[in-house]
Amino acid sequence: DGSQIELNTDTRLRILITPNQRKVWLDKGEAYFQVHHELNRAFVVQSNAERILDLGTKFTVRRDAKGLQVGVVEGRVQFETAAAGVARKISLSAGDVAVSTSGSIAMAKKPMAELIKDLCWRNGVLIFENVTLAEAAAEFNRYNAEKVVVVGKDVEHLTIGGKFAQSDVPAFAELAQHVLGLRVEDRGGVTVISR
Repeated sequence: DGSQIELNTDTRLRILITPNQRKVWLDKGEAYFQVHHELNRAFVVQSNAERILDLGTKFTVRRDAKGLQVGVVEGRVQFETAAAGVARKISLSAGDVAVSTSGSIAMAKKPMAELIKDLCWRNGVLIFENVTLAEAAAEFNRYNAEKVVVVGKDVEHLTIGGKFAQSDVPAFAELAQHVLGLRVEDRGGVTVISR
């Protein structure tokens, strides 16, 4: 139908296209949608109790252990949830981000530059701005067989910033060692960062 879907790493998605509907189930992971709008055939993304109805747009959907996040880059979507038995429906337009966790929805407006930064995975890049070391390690672990383990609550909560190639675990480890003064050990496929 002219629509495009880009999948991030560790993503599972199913599609059903019929003459009357276009339905996508995002079981886990993250996808970027560029939808060709058809007036008589809806494009719907379903993920657990959440449903995103395209109204002619470009948007991203991410399902992880924390919940579901929807960010609209262009156009509009209708975001519906029936989580925790409570039905809610909100309209999102360019720059809007909605996060659904445990039956509640939080909505925020993001600058377009920040939304585009969130999509840098499409170009093999990770950009961190004031994120914890544990969150950054988790992102690297999504993309690499070599894992990063951060040891110690005080170390996990240290914040960092930087731009990295998704596969450049050594550069991330070097930042932890030389900028944050942390200990870095290579344990054969596992990089351990600690005090």
